Amino acid sequence: MITEKRLKKQITIAAVTAAGIFAALAVTAIMAFITLSRAQKNEAEIYLNEVTEQYKSTIVTQMEGYLHVLEALSTILGEKEMEEDEILDILEIENYQNDFIRMGFVGTDGIGELVDMDGVRYENVRLGEEEFIQDAMKGNSVVSNTMRDRFDDGYINCYGVPVYRKGELLGVLTAASEYESFGKIISRPIFNGSAYLHIIDSNGDFVIRSGHKLIENEDCQNIFDMDLLGAGIEENLLSQLKTGETFFSGFTRNNTKFWVFFAPIERNGWYLVCMIPQKALNANFNRMTRVAIAVFSIIILLLVILFAYIYMLIRNNRNEMRRLAYYDPLTGLYNKARFVEEAMSLLKQKSDYALVLLDVVNFKFVNELFGYEKGDVLLRHVAQVCMNAIDSAELCCRDNSDKFALLMSYGEKQALTDRLTKIMESISRCQLDPVQEYRILCNCGVKTVENYNGRVDFDVFWDRADLALKNAKGNQNDAIIFMVKNCMKGK
Repeated sequence: MITEKRLKKQITIAAVTAAGIFAALAVTAIMAFITLSRAQKNEAEIYLNEVTEQYKSTIVTQMEGYLHVLEALSTILGEKEMEEDEILDILEIENYQNDFIRMGFVGTDGIGELVDMDGVRYENVRLGEEEFIQDAMKGNSVVSNTMRDRFDDGYINCYGVPVYRKGELLGVLTAASEYESFGKIISRPIFNGSAYLHIIDSNGDFVIRSGHKLIENEDCQNIFDMDLLGAGIEENLLSQLKTGETFFSGFTRNNTKFWVFFAPIERNGWYLVCMIPQKALNANFNRMTRVAIAVFSIIILLLVILFAYIYMLIRNNRNEMRRLAYYDPLTGLYNKARFVEEAMSLLKQKSDYALVLLDVVNFKFVNELFGYEKGDVLLRHVAQVCMNAIDSAELCCRDNSDKFALLMSYGEKQALTDRLTKIMESISRCQLDPVQEYRILCNCGVKTVENYNGRVDFDVFWDRADLALKNAKGNQNDAIIFMVKNCMKGK
């Protein structure tokens, strides 16, 4: 009897202990699930903030670059008196050198004279009622919302800057670009094409829609028309859009859960909206969460091990997300977007740098002669040579195909020329075939930082180096071409 009572007592103690462990494990699992869900949301917000900031920077840089072109031209127009035909002649020439589809001058009476990229001129055009013209007349440099092109099919964004002569307002210098110039930026693949980007205004109206669309309805003019976020969230979001604040939330569409992030572009009240399926951003996390729920009855030690495993997966997942967003998958170098971001940071610290664009001569022929696999070997060899040639205060990236970019310290032209010559010699030693007789050659275009005043229009900086590279391709005597003060010079 004593033995039986003792056995029952031991069974009861064991059952109570097991129940206690089970309850503790269940509570721990629930608390862990809540904590990790919050961590998941925080990580998603950080990732989306980083990505949208990168795209926002590209959009703002393009806007400011266009306005800088017009501001420089307005200074020229304001220096001396000109007839309307003289002004249009200047604008027609300038139009061939930029991405505008149309340029013009609007007098203080609101009447404009325009010329497009084909040389077609439009006279006595009433533009004074346009909001962006009125704003520019007040002395502001302005970017318009997307509007229908009154002279052609499609939509455009317009730019306007005031023109002064001796302090007196003469009118507004205006230009138009296809709205697809911004659409191309936000249509670039992000997170392997699973994310969606749009530009809206502070009322939620679509300004520019990506070619990669979550919202397929072309008649939908406002992001709130689709009832994505729910009435309660939408009311809160509208008030935050009016004040220029960031906003992060989630929604479900067609049984798929999404994260959504709103980042202010800080011009015209525009916002960049990024939407991405939660499973695309946190696939490993969600899988391990389900595992954690399935094994919550196992001992606490297993739960601790599971937490460590989840943490490792989250860390690896974050590293993978960064790799996809910032690095070239073939060579492991920065992609252009990350290169530009890091380069702008370096240029804020010091300005004695040169941008070098390098490509392989007749790379297409290399692929055809040796095969695409050998072509990839060559590209990885070029990347390794470039990495070995730069120090910690310099950068390199792969832009596309066989084009590479380097931001290198610049003191003397000859010193940089010697470094580039060594790089090209190292590249030429790449052996793609045991009996290879073909010599691999490279071209370099170089643009140095000149008259640095605290900011650099990196798109223009890149274009100048690219122009030098194109000149190097056509130069049989010199594979290295420098652009110095907008003039081409050999090594």
